Amino acid sequence: MHSLIKKKKRFSLVFLEEGEIYTRDCMGFRQHPGRYPEKRQEKGRIHLCSRSLIFEPQDRETPLVRYSYRDMSGPPEEIMAPRSLYAHTSNATRVSFYITKITELPDLRSPLPYKTIQLQQPQNVLLDFEYESVTSMNEWINNLYERNAGHNAGFDQDSELADLVTQRERGIRFDMSRIESITERPTIQAPMLVKRVHPFMSVPGLLYITDIRLYFQPVYQVSANPVKSIRHADVCKIHKRRWKLRNVGFEIFTRDDKTLFLSFYTERERDQILGLLLGLAGPECETENSVENTTLKWQLRQISNYDYLLYLNSAAYRTFSDFTQYPVFPWVLSNYDSPELDLNDPANFRNLSLPIGALNPNRLATFKKRYTDMPEPKFLYGTHYSAPGYVIGFLFRRFPLFMLRLHSGKFDSPDRLFNDIAQDWRSVQDNPADVKELIPEFYSDDPSFLQNDLALDLGIKMNGEKVWDVKLPSWASDSRDFLKKMREALESPYVSENLHHWIDLIFGYKQRGEHAFNANNIFHPLTYEGSVDIDSVSDPIQKRAIELQIHEFGQTPKQLFKIPHPPRHMIQEEEKEIVKPLKTARMTWNIESVARKSSSQVTEITLHKKRVSSIHKIGDRAITTAHDGCLKVTALERVQKRSFPICELAISCSALINDKTIAAGSYDNRIYIFNLSTGRVINNFQAHDDAITSCEYIESLNAIASGSWDGFVKLWDVREKPKMVHTYEDHEEQVTAMCIDSTKTNPYLLASCDLDGKVVIRDLREGVISRFDSGAQVIASKHSLHSSHLILAQHERIGVFETDGSRVSTLEIEGVNTLATDGVFVLSGKEDGAMELWELMKGDCVYRWQGINKVTAVYVDATAENFLAGNIEGNLYLIN
Repeated sequence: MHSLIKKKKRFSLVFLEEGEIYTRDCMGFRQHPGRYPEKRQEKGRIHLCSRSLIFEPQDRETPLVRYSYRDMSGPPEEIMAPRSLYAHTSNATRVSFYITKITELPDLRSPLPYKTIQLQQPQNVLLDFEYESVTSMNEWINNLYERNAGHNAGFDQDSELADLVTQRERGIRFDMSRIESITERPTIQAPMLVKRVHPFMSVPGLLYITDIRLYFQPVYQVSANPVKSIRHADVCKIHKRRWKLRNVGFEIFTRDDKTLFLSFYTERERDQILGLLLGLAGPECETENSVENTTLKWQLRQISNYDYLLYLNSAAYRTFSDFTQYPVFPWVLSNYDSPELDLNDPANFRNLSLPIGALNPNRLATFKKRYTDMPEPKFLYGTHYSAPGYVIGFLFRRFPLFMLRLHSGKFDSPDRLFNDIAQDWRSVQDNPADVKELIPEFYSDDPSFLQNDLALDLGIKMNGEKVWDVKLPSWASDSRDFLKKMREALESPYVSENLHHWIDLIFGYKQRGEHAFNANNIFHPLTYEGSVDIDSVSDPIQKRAIELQIHEFGQTPKQLFKIPHPPRHMIQEEEKEIVKPLKTARMTWNIESVARKSSSQVTEITLHKKRVSSIHKIGDRAITTAHDGCLKVTALERVQKRSFPICELAISCSALINDKTIAAGSYDNRIYIFNLSTGRVINNFQAHDDAITSCEYIESLNAIASGSWDGFVKLWDVREKPKMVHTYEDHEEQVTAMCIDSTKTNPYLLASCDLDGKVVIRDLREGVISRFDSGAQVIASKHSLHSSHLILAQHERIGVFETDGSRVSTLEIEGVNTLATDGVFVLSGKEDGAMELWELMKGDCVYRWQGINKVTAVYVDATAENFLAGNIEGNLYLIN
């Protein structure tokens, strides 16, 4: 997963310097008698890079050698070749250059620090080429040399060279002989140039897709596998990814736990191929479907804390294939010194509601003082909780090449190496430059990152101690026992009760803005997604500087939640034998059904003469009311319509009592009880002194609640002859919206809202629970099916509120006049805009139906199999 290391290959792109570009490779021969006199003309592969050329000898006993252009005493020249019995080609010329310093690179199987050799005097090196023109290769090497000479070297030269290399790569053809079956049919017109992303490197290659497999052919043979193929049937999930601050990648996961991270040149290219692959992989392929669906599984203990954190990291674009966006896990324990570890003692755990930088009050005070004195842009912490240096620092015993790359061919100073768990915990509390969190490996079952299994020479510390295996807490008998206890701590009751607080900091609403400020959770602005549009930066030097700064600081994960994360359901003693879902668990829309709506067919049905005011669905029938005073029943499969005039004025609202009966409120102040079987009004009565605006059926009481412009909310018994049960005088202005909690959690909870924005939440058995000012007129309201929240549509926003009136979050959406929601998604309609589907916790618009406009009523059934919308012109739209 983390390397291109193969048995037959000795070269790796990890050997390149940061920012160095791999341009091409070729077979050839080297003569370097000053250093390797016994080799004469030695065969190997010549790797031409933007800052150096690297010779990979075929003889495994001879080391790889880097010849940096800046260490050449002059430009390479094409010279006549002397006749020799040892010549392997008929070329009459050679590329000649003189070098003052070389770097011998380590074997991939047992990495040692790079060996830099300063030559006493310039030594001559001759290169010959087997399949390439010596003249053309000399021109190319001279081009690279000139770009590294004097003032010409820099980011702008790298950028220009990258463009030239990309042009050359686009001319390379896909090897069709690699297609595994003659029955496969192409699904794209031509192979596409992409990059395969690995830690510290990206490999350009050609992507080719058939109806059976996906193929990736590297442009350069820097790995032992010439072509990688994946059967579509083996793909289990595809997640979008960022690459170098741009949303241009996705990562493919297979059922045998292999991955392929591909980066495209544009977001449009990425999205086109992603859509194609999802279709080929089938409906069971997982995408970044609603995080809330997985959150609910976690709440109900259907997945572990470990698996949930892995999922959140992946949904937030964190990946094991990119050290700048590596998955982040929390420190959960605070005791690394005691001989025993009691996981039932809260004192042994870290405070998960605080960021690492705020755990030590004295250090936090220093951060705050610096923040006060700092010019804009301000930040509390100059380092991040996740950065490439931290990840490599933890993993270098398993992947030493990455540390060698990071530190210019050397291991870090012994005193700075990760070598003691307890010492690292003390550092993140006291060191002003250390606020790092952990990585998933600390909670996995592979201890190799804690053990020096490769017998690396890591040096001796200032106190005389040799650096070898990581020193573990005394409560761990060995590295496997340490990981076992760390995992038990992660899954412990204390962490399960408090993990949502940490999620709020890393992935949630405390990641940014005022909530982040109040939580002392502010990092450098460049670390946040969207802080810079890298595509708009035209200056290559500035662009490269930004990329390097991000590489240094790390990146904050994509924000997944904009409201507080719900806590986990705790197991009671009697439940510990078998975990059961809460009996009062709320329901949400089916996530797969929601995901399909963006590609579902839209059926338009001409129905009413005026604006649609309400929609219900029973089986295959849609029941609609409208301002034309009619109620209509439409068989959706056959599009058969039946129309029933109810009253002369507009019908403004309706409530479904059962499969046969519906109550409709009108601008004539009356409520009409209509029998759907007979097609007749079986009762009607004056309910208010002004127009009725809203009505709800309360199943638990077998009653109708109605709201009106007269400012009253009334409760009606409709079991036989309708009679008024109660009048509530909670509002001084017109009642504009009303909703009942339709879950089994509290079926007596009624919320009413008025023209001034006043909201009253009442338990119809016990009285008013809360009154609060929402800040503006409420146009539509719904209770969440997912939580205890109330969702209100207002002129310029959709607000999410707790039942006590505290605002949880806000979606800045203007003009919404109707909505349907499960508390996770919101389907919204506007009179002057398109219908939209929003994800509440993320605050993202999932889809916009441009062809469905002037929407006045929406309906979503319990499983989200059907979306229905009515508009101001009386038309009905069906999306299924």
